[in-house]
Amino acid sequence: MKTIQIPHEIEMVRQYDPCLRASCVSSDGRWCLFQDEDLPKVTMWSIEEGKVSRSFQIENDRSIMGGTEKFRSVSFSRDGHFVIAGGYGGRVCIWNLDTGELVESIIDGVHAYLGYVMSAAIDGNNKIMLVGAMYGAFVFKLFRAELIVHFKKHSGQVNSIAFTPDEKHAVSASADETVRIWEVLSGHQSKVFHQADLDRNDPYGNFANTVTVSRDGKRVLSGGSSKLLWLWNSRRTDEPVFVLRGHESDIWIAQLSSDGYWGVSGSRSETICWNLRDGSQIVKLENSTNPVILPDEEHLIANTPAGPCLWKLYFKAKTQNLMFKP
Repeated sequence: MKTIQIPHEIEMVRQYDPCLRASCVSSDGRWCLFQDEDLPKVTMWSIEEGKVSRSFQIENDRSIMGGTEKFRSVSFSRDGHFVIAGGYGGRVCIWNLDTGELVESIIDGVHAYLGYVMSAAIDGNNKIMLVGAMYGAFVFKLFRAELIVHFKKHSGQVNSIAFTPDEKHAVSASADETVRIWEVLSGHQSKVFHQADLDRNDPYGNFANTVTVSRDGKRVLSGGSSKLLWLWNSRRTDEPVFVLRGHESDIWIAQLSSDGYWGVSGSRSETICWNLRDGSQIVKLENSTNPVILPDEEHLIANTPAGPCLWKLYFKAKTQNLMFKP
């Protein structure tokens, strides 16, 4: 028996300047990043002050991927020392957060045939990077830009990629309608989950657009083009624990709490906070996109047409048997 907490109410406590957006939050909860819509540029701003602190940018090289050099994904390294961005130019850039210096650049056609870069993540030691891209999933040794593994099991573009907590495995979500778990250093696949379009909302398929893993590695949350969200038990069964309905458009982001018993998901039109003990909706935030749970797990930040908003989560404590039931 253990006491767990699941949010039951949410309140907006702050609205930021509409010139800002939130794409991800640093591990200390102090900083947000967002990518420019037109330029290969990333902006960092303070959650406390609501002011821009620093920008990271490269020159637009029009010889790369037809000149479409702008970023699709941005993130912080786990220790907060680096900023990572990848995008439609087929390039992954890594900057030193403190100095703003570009310290690594992995380029399509030079280091590997990536195509568009959709997602990237760095391990806790800043030695290994995962890349999800048009032509598969890749593992690179950092600061030598050396390709270690090209994971080719996906038959479609890899839209999202993440490390498992032990960093020995990767989880990748693809346009081939699957989520796959595989060994980082060997590329050996250990698990595959198939997202089926149960409601037949998408005649062109059910792309897996986003994936996230709980801190204990047992729970995997994925979502995609069919407007459905899928909760999987990574260690017990290939069938989903829950298929969650409620979004009105494609799901592009999902995030789990540290214990995996609640989470959030975002589509192009709304954010939903979920109770993952029973699969129920806690709250739906209309006209709110790209939700991110702050590290204190008491706040949530998401984008609205009027600018990013910060919400406070209120919890009810419950004592339950925490056996995870598939």
